[in-house]
Amino acid sequence: MFRGMFTARILLLIPAVFGTMGWHSGVKQVLADEINSVGKLADSGKCDLKKGVTKKYVDKRMALEMKCKAGTFFGRTIVKANATITNKSAESLYYQYYVIFRDKKGTLVGCASQGSSGDEGLPPNDEVRFGGCLIELPAGEIRKIVSYEMILYYDNKRIGEQKKKGDDGKTTGKGALQKAALETARRMLPKVVEE
Repeated sequence: MFRGMFTARILLLIPAVFGTMGWHSGVKQVLADEINSVGKLADSGKCDLKKGVTKKYVDKRMALEMKCKAGTFFGRTIVKANATITNKSAESLYYQYYVIFRDKKGTLVGCASQGSSGDEGLPPNDEVRFGGCLIELPAGEIRKIVSYEMILYYDNKRIGEQKKKGDDGKTTGKGALQKAALETARRMLPKVVEE
């Protein structure tokens, strides 16, 4: 009898706890962080590729300096979307860098990506420079570019090899979100929530 009342109170308490975080923002964010621990640096904004764009992004484990500019390469019109990535952590990290350019209507004009190669990732306190992240475009298209979006993913595993918690090695599976929610609730309410 007491166990049933105890369980009922806990079931009422869980929504109250999650409600304080906001179901749509808090819980989904907690669960997303629990399921996928890949780090990322991301940004978007307006750009003038004649003048060039230089942006720096830093967090605890990675730093990125992005330099974008219109130019020519062996007589071809290009957008250079070069980046310098620095691993500030104490472990080797894999990374994937993506950048896209859009016109004033938001239509994609060009994009580029580059990532880590090899089996060991970027060593701690080391950096890599992407000097060949070039987008070949017709000159008329380059003049249309007014904005960019950039994202850098990084992790101690190759990007794309991460697995969701609770899926027994599968990237998707029945009950994965419920398992992650239960684990999150267990951490938030130690020794109170029972299966």
